[in-house]
Amino acid sequence: MEEYDQKVREKLRLEYEKKMKNQQDISNQLRDFKMGVIKRIQDEQLEGELIKRQVEQELEKEKEKER
Repeated sequence: MEEYDQKVREKLRLEYEKKMKNQQDISNQLRDFKMGVIKRIQDEQLEGELIKRQVEQELEKEKEKER
């Protein structure tokens, strides 16, 4: 009976470790996804600011030409 109990405990321990590893993998994937989204948003924001500056410079050049 003790041998059976030992096998059951070992099986439960292995299942627990597997579930914990899966949970860690999911957490890592979620973190990586979030960081990717944040980086994409930051890149888009920087690109938007660059375009805004270029437009402002072009408008300033047009004003200078008109003067």
